[in-house]
Amino acid sequence: PQLRYNHIEITRSSFIMINGTAVNSSNAYSWLIISDSLFINTAYGIAMVNGSLLNVTSSTFVNCATSITTMSHFMLWDQSVVYLTQCSFISSGTAYKGLFIRATLENCTFTNTSSAIIATFSKFACKHCIFENCNKGIDVNISDIIIEQSHFENCNTGIDVNISVVIIEQSHFENVKLPTHFVSSYGVIKTQSSFNNYINAGMFIYSFVVIHDSKFSNSRSSSIYSLQ
Repeated sequence: PQLRYNHIEITRSSFIMINGTAVNSSNAYSWLIISDSLFINTAYGIAMVNGSLLNVTSSTFVNCATSITTMSHFMLWDQSVVYLTQCSFISSGTAYKGLFIRATLENCTFTNTSSAIIATFSKFACKHCIFENCNKGIDVNISDIIIEQSHFENCNTGIDVNISVVIIEQSHFENVKLPTHFVSSYGVIKTQSSFNNYINAGMFIYSFVVIHDSKFSNSRSSSIYSLQ
């Protein structure tokens, strides 16, 4: 369906083998609320452009090229809000992509994804999320993001940060080759965050990073690698 200036609720529905976009919401003031739904083999599961609210709960996305993509106009980005709660993303190219968006992801699971989250010109909060077997967990570009009590395991890169502000709190990285990569950014890693079995726990380039109350163990190279 194509949605304009609407309030749409979708519950306990399935979208299977959709070549285009399963649910496409465009223009400002649209509300899209989805719960307990299933998206399988879709090019795009959900696309929201300039909408006011996207709220997705207890839904599963399997083998989607892009599971969810959201974008707003740069003048209206603080009026576009996204909530993803208790959602599962399995074998996706990109699980969630946000541009000029405020988003909160809570209790979500990302498994076997190329890029779990891509945030650009956005404000994100990622809480109690799990990233397993992902090529890249979170890709942050010119954004603010808070990561709380989240778990990264068996990933190539945990968090890739470019010209952004990132706070990592009570999060754990297990068998991640490069847990954190900061370029021209500000970062805080704190409150019993832990890194185990990695090549470099942090690679920092032209960045300001504060680390305290955290644990590093089983490094295959340098725990902290600072480059000019």
